[in-house]
Amino acid sequence: MRTILGAMAMAVLAACGGSSHPTATAADVQKYSSLAQGVSTSATSYASTEQATTDVTACRSAHDSYDGHVRPMVNQMQGMSPSLDESLSGMSGHMGDADMGCGADAMKAELDHHAAVACTSTDMAANHAEAARHATAMHDWAEHQVARCGEVEDHMGGGGGGGGTTTGVCQHMSDGSYTLGGQHM
Repeated sequence: MRTILGAMAMAVLAACGGSSHPTATAADVQKYSSLAQGVSTSATSYASTEQATTDVTACRSAHDSYDGHVRPMVNQMQGMSPSLDESLSGMSGHMGDADMGCGADAMKAELDHHAAVACTSTDMAANHAEAARHATAMHDWAEHQVARCGEVEDHMGGGGGGGGTTTGVCQHMSDGSYTLGGQHM
């Protein structure tokens, strides 16, 4: 019965010019927030592990383990973002805040950039610094995503969407970089 009702709702939305992405559920928002928190925790742990590496081989091993753990979480966030952005777009006063897809894409771009430069130096201090920079960027993006989830949860609970985040709005720049509130990440 639920499947039939869901299909009917999607058909009505499509007929009325609505989106093909279903609106996020509270469970979706909680899962997304949990994924973002997991990315942040993993990045922090990775930076600590990298600080203890003494050669490029150990550095590369730590990176590969981290990337193999975090990349699927970010991919999952990218897949979930359209329905969360739709939910944000539907909130009074928050249409411009629908940037969760942008934030997830920024996290993926950061992972890709870091994968290209991680552990490429014979100077371990440079490798450690890059891991720390990356962990900070991933934490900041994840924090932004969690804040957006809070806005969606507030709206779902009847709170009207909360007061907004203080982290800014994600923007994908023409040079391929991402900014958060005007600050390059």
